[in-house]
Amino acid sequence: MKTLLFKLQISFEITIITGLHIGGSKMDLNIGGIDNPVIKDPNGIPYIPGSSLKGKMRSLLERVGVDINIIKELFGVGANDKRNKENLVYSRLLFEDMYPKLNKTGTTYKAFENAMMEMPYTEVKHENSINRFNAKAEPRQIERVPRDAVFTGKITLDYYNNDSLENYLKMIDNGFDFLEIDYLGGSGSRGYGRISIKDIKCQGIKLLNDIANYSEIINSAKPEKWKNL
Repeated sequence: MKTLLFKLQISFEITIITGLHIGGSKMDLNIGGIDNPVIKDPNGIPYIPGSSLKGKMRSLLERVGVDINIIKELFGVGANDKRNKENLVYSRLLFEDMYPKLNKTGTTYKAFENAMMEMPYTEVKHENSINRFNAKAEPRQIERVPRDAVFTGKITLDYYNNDSLENYLKMIDNGFDFLEIDYLGGSGSRGYGRISIKDIKCQGIKLLNDIANYSEIINSAKPEKWKNL
């Protein structure tokens, strides 16, 4: 039986390079309103759901053909796999929702204190889709988180005895790299959702099953470029 030895918190910042659209629900229809709003919290502040980052990272890693067993150990298995007891594994990663860095008054992004925006936290991109049957333009309004907005993220990794922490951190680092050359959210083929991931830091949290050298284990397993951040 595996024993949970410590947790590792991986913090980072996501900077938006091209407008980000992660869709939210539209409760009502207003004339002249936005056709495709972004997801927001009850205070109207856009955020990046942890599930969006987790799903995109897993999808990209699976598409490039990395070890599926490591993917299952990190991201877990689907409901259908769980019906077979032989496929049960401990999911090791927890992705938190990511919120933006705001100015002191919380009225806009920290990087946008002196900028003019259509709305406090988002921009509206006007587009036209062309009906392929009658060639008519169909206008639409897409709400987006603007370029240069910064979000803080955190992933927690559970470390069990006999785990390969080096392989796990390498997989997460590869996922970050693939995200930077792909996109997050919707409409990536139209240039949306390019991001940059910076300021990656690791911090171990000791549990009851204390191990004296957990800091050495973490430092030796870090990807080389994380050590230089």
